[in-house]
Amino acid sequence: MKQLADRQLWLGIGVGAAAILLSFALVATLMGGEIIAQQSLTGALCAGYFISCCAAGAVASAGKEGRLLRCILVWAVLYGVIWLVALSGGEAISFLPDGIYLTVSLLAGAVVAALVAPKGKKRRKKGSAAGKRAARRHMVT
Repeated sequence: MKQLADRQLWLGIGVGAAAILLSFALVATLMGGEIIAQQSLTGALCAGYFISCCAAGAVASAGKEGRLLRCILVWAVLYGVIWLVALSGGEAISFLPDGIYLTVSLLAGAVVAALVAPKGKKRRKKGSAAGKRAARRHMVT
């Protein structure tokens, strides 16, 4: 529960939502310019979802413990928001043709983000001057 209140997690979710909106705008622009055909719409959306979830997961889990859990939380929120947007469209939604590809691309993005997210820096304990002198004193025998 503590991780749900983390600022870094919600920043990652915001990055993911913004990246998905940008990918929608890019796909719509490319379809309007007839660069992307209607048949390859699912592939373009899957690529956008994958990249968005990777970016969101990397931001949410940067330097923190429990990276996979954070990425899965980001995935769950983004997946829920995407379904809410799809259901609010007013037309009947069929999950079977392309829904599994979209789900897998989001989940794969979360897993890849958990694997490649930067790890936290380990702090080295600096020894005190007295400790260094004592170590030198004991070294000479």
